Amino acid sequence: MNILKLLSGSYGGEIIFVGGKSVGFAGTTSNMVIPITDLTGGIDTQPSQGDIVIVFNSSGGADESVIANTVIGYTLAWDLASTDTYRVKAKMQYAIMGSTPDTSITIAGGTSSIINAGACSIAVFRGIDQVSPFDNSITDGGINSGRPNPPAITPVTQGSYIVCMGAAANQYTLLTNSEYDIDFLAKGDDLYDCATA
Repeated sequence: MNILKLLSGSYGGEIIFVGGKSVGFAGTTSNMVIPITDLTGGIDTQPSQGDIVIVFNSSGGADESVIANTVIGYTLAWDLASTDTYRVKAKMQYAIMGSTPDTSITIAGGTSSIINAGACSIAVFRGIDQVSPFDNSITDGGINSGRPNPPAITPVTQGSYIVCMGAAANQYTLLTNSEYDIDFLAKGDDLYDCATA
């Protein structure tokens, strides 16, 4: 499953990557609270007012019962699934930070299963359009590979920032960071495994 998203800059300004974070976790039916005050790879460790926080969370399992749960208080952009031998379910949700920026996100009900692992990738950007933050988007699903392969996309707005997010499910084994060749890989391990990137 692949997601490609473009962010349009506000007032023609530059979009800046604030930071990111990825977390993998075992299957749970409890809320998952993930701090976002320890971001890495960008200009800051936490979001500020006006920043957009993008959350891509997923769960992997064996059948149609697999659920990717909602981030409390965030807007849903996509709810996607891809099924092969195993099934992955993913949601992309976002929020633009107000005067008191979030210090954590909460995934309601975790993965809704004690055997289906979950994974979550978070990206924060500054300089986005506060009214229409997304420029263009393409979603795609695939099978027979744990390696996301984003489709082509054409920006509409000059200065847009391309964001790729993908998820995969398996049992017992998933690709390593070196196989993905990225910094923000999250792997959840349980009876059924899940990864986001």
